[in-house]
Amino acid sequence: MLYHNQISFGPLDIIQPDIGQRLKPGQAIRITRVEEKIITDQVVLPYTVTNRSEAGNNLRLAEVQRGYYGQRWRQVKIKYHDQREFSREVINEKVEQNKVYKLILKNKQGKPVKEYDLTKAKSMWLTATSYYPYDPMCYPGGDGIHTYLGYILRRGLVAVDPKVIPLRTRLYIPGYGYAYAADTGSAIKGKKIDLSLDTRKESEKFGKRPMKVYILDRSSYW
Repeated sequence: MLYHNQISFGPLDIIQPDIGQRLKPGQAIRITRVEEKIITDQVVLPYTVTNRSEAGNNLRLAEVQRGYYGQRWRQVKIKYHDQREFSREVINEKVEQNKVYKLILKNKQGKPVKEYDLTKAKSMWLTATSYYPYDPMCYPGGDGIHTYLGYILRRGLVAVDPKVIPLRTRLYIPGYGYAYAADTGSAIKGKKIDLSLDTRKESEKFGKRPMKVYILDRSSYW
């Protein structure tokens, strides 16, 4: 009957009753025109913090954040019945995550004032030792309490070889915290760094160990 009346239909169209079913006298045939389209949509994923911690108790308030942001692509099959949307189905999905690892410096009120992307910062492995105020190893080259730049020694100020790390460089050292290159030492040559601690006991416990050092930027003050 459909053929004789020159009524065509597509492979997805729904015919009621079924084509092979015998019709009753006066029974109508309903054809629902069905179309399918596949679209691709893209969603920007919001920045998500997975870990947040204070970057030690050195010099100033600082926070380290780990997290991710990214994008999600989806292929969606949309089905239309008589040109009206009938259903949606996700047929393919891909998520791209970009890892975030950053250091945030804060003011005394706890508000962020500068942010460093540690994933893009230059880093190097150095042999780390430690010293403390009035450490006998500071003599006779110094007075045991003032750094090369004239600051009173405190945790967070570190001694470097200026040929490797320039003085007045801001640093971040996992396991130690935020630091500022403010001192030198006769034994600190090449890929070495001397971290200031509060007490002799802490320094003896620290010993010598390899540590990853992130080079941030140079600043007139920490």
